[in-house]
Amino acid sequence: MNKKILSLLVLLFCIQLIVAQESDNEYAEDDEIEAFEGLKEEKKKIDLSRFRVGLDLGSGLQFGGQGVFAMNVSATIGYQIIRDRLEIGPGLIYQHLSQAKVYSENNIGGQAYIRGYIWQGLYAQIDGYLVNFNAKDISRNVKASFTYGNGFAGVGYAFNHTQAPFYFNISVKTNLVTDSNYPRRTLIPSFGLQFRL
Repeated sequence: MNKKILSLLVLLFCIQLIVAQESDNEYAEDDEIEAFEGLKEEKKKIDLSRFRVGLDLGSGLQFGGQGVFAMNVSATIGYQIIRDRLEIGPGLIYQHLSQAKVYSENNIGGQAYIRGYIWQGLYAQIDGYLVNFNAKDISRNVKASFTYGNGFAGVGYAFNHTQAPFYFNISVKTNLVTDSNYPRRTLIPSFGLQFRL
């Protein structure tokens, strides 16, 4: 009895598929072509003017007897999720930190950032870094290599960022995490240039 009911259900399902297939074929071929062309146009609607390619140069000096010098160069590719308001993106970064006759570090890695424009060109930004530290303790002649992450937060101003094909920005950032690599908050002023695609 169960086999008969199952066979009947399979037969009804197959008939339903055949009827549905015939009703799908009732549309004219021209309608299908127009619908397909509309879909192709929809896919082309990526707004390239929302992409940003940037280059930043930052340097800072820790005082208080330490005399630590910090410098970084980063290249980013961002996308404005909300036009002229919210931008996110990945990037590459090179960092150099040193203290005369004590240690020297050259670090390369990746970064991600989120930038929110508060008013006109004024913005707040949070960066996350994951870099490969290549450190050298000069006083003891010891080298070390390890992966390290930290976050930075800051504010800045982008000049004419809503209209120009490229624009200049200035900012100041500080590390969010203090540890053996960043024993205190370090202010790092940055200068950058961004291009609109």
